[in-house]
Amino acid sequence: MRIALAQINSVLGDFSENRKKIFNYCQRAAENNCDLIVFPEASLFGYLPMDLLERRSVIESQKQQLQILSKEIPKGLTVLLGAFTDNINSSGKSYHNSAVLISKDKHLRFFPKKLLPAYDVFDEGRHIEPGSPKKNNFFSLKGKNILVTICEDLWAWPEISPLGRSPYTKNPLTSVKKKVDLVVNLSASPYTSQKDYFRRKVVAKTASYFKAPVIYVNMVGAQDELIFDGGSFAVDRSGSLLTQAPFFEENLQVLDLDRSKNHASKRIPLLQEATFQDRTPPPSSCFGNQRFRTKNWYWSSASRP
Repeated sequence: MRIALAQINSVLGDFSENRKKIFNYCQRAAENNCDLIVFPEASLFGYLPMDLLERRSVIESQKQQLQILSKEIPKGLTVLLGAFTDNINSSGKSYHNSAVLISKDKHLRFFPKKLLPAYDVFDEGRHIEPGSPKKNNFFSLKGKNILVTICEDLWAWPEISPLGRSPYTKNPLTSVKKKVDLVVNLSASPYTSQKDYFRRKVVAKTASYFKAPVIYVNMVGAQDELIFDGGSFAVDRSGSLLTQAPFFEENLQVLDLDRSKNHASKRIPLLQEATFQDRTPPPSSCFGNQRFRTKNWYWSSASRP
């Protein structure tokens, strides 16, 4: 199976431009004969949504772009992207933070996020209903059972936490009984100096638990005070690195999963281990400042009164 990791910079609320970018990456994946392309969490909507989710018209606008995209994607390519979708149940919050599965001429499928963070900058539970712990987020492709997770869904392992305990009473991954051939994770994980280290830890733990490869696709860019550093990667069943996207830039990584079984990549330095001279992306502060100006139409620092 050939899989594309699409590390993109989505603009919060600009659904049309986000759709065009997603479509462009889908075309590139199709040209590379990929079977599956995975985008970050909330890649169609942008992240953090905050009080935009209080306006029904905003959700409807995103839904329209999702429908357009579903008709555009190349035949033979399966797409997994992030969006905010309706909670069809009669109770609970109005929306889910979902991974949306798109295949040409097939109905859309939705996989809701199960663990909603409520620390630091996160307050997803204010507008988002978690996915049912009884429902496993699976789909099949090329004879493989693929488990879909979204960002925080991987972070309930107690041994990974700096506190030595999980912040959640239940780990949704330990309730999975079906055979898992591949785990994919869509993330919008903000940058901190130690975050890449812990991402590697939770992904390696997940791979070890399921004895299956894990693909982790993270958003890149900046929105308001948040910086998303990218650094998407994939590991084999033992947690050894298979491929790694760069930090602080958009990127499309193509991974031939079957051929990678016995060919783990050389270890790439963790982000906090690299020095400024060791990497080509700009420091996080400059990167965030540049993206903030672009998204908020601040073209010149001299424009301030």
